[in-house]
Amino acid sequence: MNTPGANRSASSVPASSVPTSSASAALAAVPALLELQAVEHVFADGSAGLRGCSLALGRGRRHALLGPNGAGKTTVLQHLNGLLRPTGGRMLWNGRPYEYGRAGLTDLRRRVGLVFQNPERQLFSAQVEEDVSFGPLNLGLDETTVRARVAAALDAVGLAGFGARAVHHLSFGQKKRVCIAGVLAMQPEVLLLDEPMAGLDAPMQRELTALLDGLAARGVTVLLSTHDVDFAYAWADDIHLMAAGRCIASGAAHDVVLQADALQAAGQRQPAALALHAALAARGVLADGPAPRSVDALLEALHALPAASPAQPLACPEPAAQRHAPAPQTQEQTQNQPQQGQPQDRQGHAHHRSGETPA
Repeated sequence: MNTPGANRSASSVPASSVPTSSASAALAAVPALLELQAVEHVFADGSAGLRGCSLALGRGRRHALLGPNGAGKTTVLQHLNGLLRPTGGRMLWNGRPYEYGRAGLTDLRRRVGLVFQNPERQLFSAQVEEDVSFGPLNLGLDETTVRARVAAALDAVGLAGFGARAVHHLSFGQKKRVCIAGVLAMQPEVLLLDEPMAGLDAPMQRELTALLDGLAARGVTVLLSTHDVDFAYAWADDIHLMAAGRCIASGAAHDVVLQADALQAAGQRQPAALALHAALAARGVLADGPAPRSVDALLEALHALPAASPAQPLACPEPAAQRHAPAPQTQEQTQNQPQQGQPQDRQGHAHHRSGETPA
């Protein structure tokens, strides 16, 4: 089953150009709830989506999937939810192979919920309450239970009281929240989110982060794809790096971000908090040791230091345009500058049109 919109461009990057995967070593160290084992996927047009991708998700942990466009992130998410089937390798749930019959997929999608990047692909009812209740109703739950689940899910995403609203009147961010509510109403064990922060303003991003943290604290396994290495380092317990259809590094966030070659292959830079901490430690401002996980945490560490005597300001190089620009003139220089059309003597003094001659 090939789903439109799946990421198909992993075949454009040669597999030999990325580092050897360290994900297989991580598989043995993590008690996996969900697992890809050497999964291959070839789309109907012959392009490769995944090439021997191995990845394990530990139960109750927060996972971030990082990689450039075309690396296979969306394809991984759709395999985990059963929307796509491997053309090679296998998918495991609690150590057992996926069952792709009707009953098996229904059970899988009740346990593993997926939120698409574009909410328009997931919303199909005219009213918010109708859309959120679709999944629980398909589970065969009674009306009272469905209403309770819908109310709790909308409240969890900050949309309490929005049940009667028309979906097409909602903002992009609100539509994303409705999609998340629809998945939460199924009470899944695993929540998958494809680029959930895209299109959200800063307050909404903070609210969504708090929601995901609360779900993880209740034991829900969360995996999201993102391009933001700073967010991934600050939020995730585990980071998985994707490149050319393979997971090339997988493990604890504080370990994976130290793998410079893998970060570069996955189109990522070193997290800013890590780079700043290393620079400050090298100058003796901060002690060596584990780096704070965010720039905000790094600032708190700096504010906690005892106040020092005022230091000389750093000499910052000027931009090239400023280095070559003429120095600003004083008021006296401006007044003495001849106006356009005034004759000058040999010493540069202007002869005023009133007939005044220089002394």
